[in-house]
Amino acid sequence: MSGARRPGGLGIGDRVRFDDRGQTVIGVAGPVVRLADPAGQVVTISVSALLADEDFAVLDGLPRGGLPAVSPLEGLSI
Repeated sequence: MSGARRPGGLGIGDRVRFDDRGQTVIGVAGPVVRLADPAGQVVTISVSALLADEDFAVLDGLPRGGLPAVSPLEGLSI
């Protein structure tokens, strides 16, 4: 799973409600999201199934910064 965010803003570290409990997004890869509950139980679910679940809600998300305006490699000579 990568550190990427899903279109629409769902990303690693976000807290969601799914299956009647709070869970944390621990992975996002293609159309699949991995969630972990406070007890450590992990579930892998498709984004479409997650969004279709009547109980699903984003509880809170981590702020994510954009890319830096300047590359850290910019000052290096070739």
